[in-house]
Amino acid sequence: MTGKETLGCSLSGSELIERVTEWRHVASHALSRRVEKGRIVSTYPVDRRLLQQLRKLIAAEARCCDFMQFKVAESPDQIEVELRVPDDMSEELAVMLGLVTAT
Repeated sequence: MTGKETLGCSLSGSELIERVTEWRHVASHALSRRVEKGRIVSTYPVDRRLLQQLRKLIAAEARCCDFMQFKVAESPDQIEVELRVPDDMSEELAVMLGLVTAT
């Protein structure tokens, strides 16, 4: 990345609302969340259905928001999901987190 990219998502209107709603549902199950410059690390309980939903959403994000990089790590006790964006997009990351975790 050149450092000049902007937050760009190919979703709009009802598609975007639906995606945010799906992420809100998943995010509501997080056991913890760590926010650092350019990344968010969330932990979730071990739950096959939740893991499937996470993987589905991550794949969907890869199609519309290629600046996001996800990593999923499974252990016997938890599922850890790391979301990374370029460091210069930390403010946009905060906005995304706010949309997803708003109640």
